[in-house]
Amino acid sequence: MAYRLKPLGLNLTEYTIYETKARFYIIASDLSQTHFRVVKIDRSAAIERIEMQEDSGVYDRYDVQNLKEMLQSGNSTHGGAKSISHGCGILGFVRFTKGYYLILITKRRAVGLIDRHTIYAIEETEKIYLPYEKPGFSFAEERYKEQFSGFDFRQQCYYSYSYDITHTLQYNMSNNPKHYPSYNKRLVWNQYLMKPIRTNYKNGNISDIWSIPVIYGFFSQRSMDVYGSNIQVTLICRRSSKFAGTRYLKRGTNEKGEVANDVETEQILCEPNYGHYSNGKYTSFVQHRGSIPLYWTQDNTGGVPKPPIDVLRNDPFYISTIHHFQDLFARYGSPIYVLSLIRSKEKRPRETILRSALGKAIDWINNSITDPNHKIQYKAWDFKHETKNNGIGVIRKMNAISQDVIKQIGIFHSGKQAFCNVIRDNMRGKETFTGGKNYDENHVPGTEQRGIIRTNCIDSLDRTNAVQYCIGQCALGLQLYALGMTKSPNHTYDSSLSSLLMEMYEKSGNFLALQYGGSGLAHTLNTFNTKNVFDTFNSLKRYYNNVFSDAYKQASMNLVLGKYKAYESNISLFDLPTDYWLHITPPTKQLICNDDWWSQHIEEFGKSKPYEVKKIQPEEFDAFYELNQISSFDEILEHEYNTPVIISELQRPSEERDESEKGGLKVSQWFKFSKTTSKHKQPVIQQQLSSEEEPMGQFLVLHIDPEMQKFQKYLDLEEANTFERSVTRKYRDYINTTSRKKPKLKQNFGDLEICEKYIENSIIDISSDIDYSDVESYVSHIQKTPSF
Repeated sequence: MAYRLKPLGLNLTEYTIYETKARFYIIASDLSQTHFRVVKIDRSAAIERIEMQEDSGVYDRYDVQNLKEMLQSGNSTHGGAKSISHGCGILGFVRFTKGYYLILITKRRAVGLIDRHTIYAIEETEKIYLPYEKPGFSFAEERYKEQFSGFDFRQQCYYSYSYDITHTLQYNMSNNPKHYPSYNKRLVWNQYLMKPIRTNYKNGNISDIWSIPVIYGFFSQRSMDVYGSNIQVTLICRRSSKFAGTRYLKRGTNEKGEVANDVETEQILCEPNYGHYSNGKYTSFVQHRGSIPLYWTQDNTGGVPKPPIDVLRNDPFYISTIHHFQDLFARYGSPIYVLSLIRSKEKRPRETILRSALGKAIDWINNSITDPNHKIQYKAWDFKHETKNNGIGVIRKMNAISQDVIKQIGIFHSGKQAFCNVIRDNMRGKETFTGGKNYDENHVPGTEQRGIIRTNCIDSLDRTNAVQYCIGQCALGLQLYALGMTKSPNHTYDSSLSSLLMEMYEKSGNFLALQYGGSGLAHTLNTFNTKNVFDTFNSLKRYYNNVFSDAYKQASMNLVLGKYKAYESNISLFDLPTDYWLHITPPTKQLICNDDWWSQHIEEFGKSKPYEVKKIQPEEFDAFYELNQISSFDEILEHEYNTPVIISELQRPSEERDESEKGGLKVSQWFKFSKTTSKHKQPVIQQQLSSEEEPMGQFLVLHIDPEMQKFQKYLDLEEANTFERSVTRKYRDYINTTSRKKPKLKQNFGDLEICEKYIENSIIDISSDIDYSDVESYVSHIQKTPSF
């Protein structure tokens, strides 16, 4: 059992669209353009539905060329088949009042790597009308097309061909998807656009390789050297597509417990250059932000900068709030820590109304939870009051809260615990990792994060972003400690890595605020107590966009997410006075507060198990070097290695094996295979293994070539030593000794390689000095040789 990411597999990265009178042909290939897949789209049915049919086989370049010639000749009477577009992925299909459009990703940009999986950002898209008969001019159709383009996929939309970017690293390394779809629908922003692809997949017409889920939010990856190691820091923010919208138009929660401005933030720390990805150098920490899960809103039509807060209705059983925490239990496990940053005192009650209502709701919900281990932990903390009165002391208090939370929920680490950390924990008399799943629990190396910290203020933007950075900074210290790079899990704020993390969190906060509020952050961690002109400008810009631009952005989101379908509605989207009923579903009639509504979701989260991985080849080095034990480098070198190349039967090509060797392996054959060159000829050595020996085994010298008798002389001289040394060490000393005895040639003497060739083809007693006259005679003879 181990934590693994799935292999790359066959991924379609290059797309070419061919058009005929009856069909569209999409020919897609992998990055090397050696494997091709073909799917057909019927144009006659594209007015009401999408009918796709994929060829079952995988084509090569020759087959694809023949296919293109067949398409050209078969449709010659109707203009042939012509290439109309090139792209790098299918975003989906959309329909307004006429037929369907194919939305093609035409330009991408690589923004990072997670293991060997590349993450891309969308830069350009294109819409292709599928029906053969072009529609006449329609004002409504053109207006819907323009409105659909109001949501710009070029702004912070990300995808990957081989990595499930909709889930956390912990989920991807410990869950094997059994059926389609395996994506987190809540975080996929082209879920509605991919509906025709899912329908054809369920009908057996195509495979799931054509689906490309896209997230909306933020992605950043930076590298830095920490104590001589290259550390890669990745920050991913995934915005939920449920109850999505702009600041004043989407507040609180809906009937299903889906809250506004729901964002999952994941902080990944790894060593990308640490050899194979299975070595366990991956850590991550996840936190959550979202609007207060109650029915409340703010009306900004009155032109007031801070509109009053209205609680729409009181739910005596808090059904929607319970649904919200049900979802958090299912996604992250238990415990759930709610940190509310809204004000505690106001002259005119605004935020204090929600502070009191949220406290009552959580108290009521906790009374329905019978298991004390799974009760929701709630802390109300007036962040603005603390920053105003305590200044820099707010960091100290925030650290105390963060450490308390992270010790309960833990972090994810995919590898073994460093033995130096085991010793430190024993010396302190306590374990550093006490929350989540501990090391070696269920005989699986690594830790897991179990639980989540949920942070909110009124907008869940400025204050929330500052506090999430403080929590991420505390998690950063624990991540570095888990990787064995620091002596303590406490990390200071004045380090270069902390400054880099703050820069990444501020950048993510600016993009998230721009998506939800219409401007960048109005305040950062350093400007809450200052009057910054730039912050004042952002506040004014946010207010202007909320009044004049939010309605347009909201209508575009409703089209992209499928909340409004023009071909099904009798009322135009532009005539709707509000989109309230597009996001609100009828209330549920089930009273769930009397059941164990929390237990089933927590059990489902606990069912995730790491992969069962069968070793493909023996890990020879791990047989002698254990990460969780103290080892001596000198003792490791005492093992009788005859070559720096680790030799195993699986590393050696079949044509190099000799059946007469009875499983043995000649080192000279391996050097020939790997093209390893050496200035000194090595003796022909054969590997002899028995079933009782270690994988590396002992290497015994069977015979020595006649021209290598000087090496045998060296061994004879060493037999008088009282201590025993392996053949490897003897040969190493021999190499060092002979290298020191190379003659110093004159400028007109010739090439040094000639002298080395003489040493290799002559029997020289290394205990005595070299006769340079013999060397000069040999060099003169070699230079006269025609072959030379």
